[in-house]
Amino acid sequence: MKALLISKHQKEQSLLKPLLDVGIELSVWHDFDTDQLGTFSGTITRTLSPIDAAIAKARAGRASTPGFDWYIGSEGSFFSDPTVPFITRHHELLVALPSQHEIPVVTEVSQLISWAIDQEVSSEEAFLQLIDGDLSEGKEHAFLSLPGAPPQERIEVASGREALVKAYQQLSRNGELPIQVMSDLRAHRSKNRRQLIEQAAQALAAKLATQCPNCGQKGFGIKRLLPGLPCAWCLNPTGAVRAQFWSCPFCNYQEEKSDSGSGPFADPGMCGICNP
Repeated sequence: MKALLISKHQKEQSLLKPLLDVGIELSVWHDFDTDQLGTFSGTITRTLSPIDAAIAKARAGRASTPGFDWYIGSEGSFFSDPTVPFITRHHELLVALPSQHEIPVVTEVSQLISWAIDQEVSSEEAFLQLIDGDLSEGKEHAFLSLPGAPPQERIEVASGREALVKAYQQLSRNGELPIQVMSDLRAHRSKNRRQLIEQAAQALAAKLATQCPNCGQKGFGIKRLLPGLPCAWCLNPTGAVRAQFWSCPFCNYQEEKSDSGSGPFADPGMCGICNP
């Protein structure tokens, strides 16, 4: 099988191996300007939901370049976690659109993160403390701007500490403070993002390699995990995974499979009764 990825920011680095492992040869279409659907820096406002944006990319690839079995679109997002205040959730979504069907195969993964920066600093000392505290990939590549300035005036920095300091001094030269520091979250500038995209790619590859037992179409896979594994002490249901819910996006066939890797009981530490 052959798949076409629509990407401007080198996401193929995360998808090539997972897809090749299941016999899918990946090509990349760079000509479609995915930034027109919205940018992390805010220079172009996002108007579509993540899944609609990913599907739009896949459809654009299919319309432009026929001859592939699957057309893959990707979309990432960052937002405040609704259950954990002041913590950012990183979400990655991949869709694979068949050549002759409008229903996509979808995979989604997410994680809580601490490496993305969106912070204001009012002195060079505070700025240096920020970038030297943990000079991760998310901080080596950043946007700097004055708060309230239009996105077009943001300074893009992608060369590490020296360039970051120079950009800060350029902005603060006239004494205009504070300065806003934002991580550059595009995939080709963030190793952390690429790692989560690879997890999504592994899940997508597994679906594209699995036939639905009902209709025979490939794309059958885990849709969600079902909690409720009984506690080893009191046997009451816990938040631990007891089963996997599999489904087919094409015929809606559904199947519940026990999560054999978790064992028959949950650790009492997961139990709200034994470990309140």
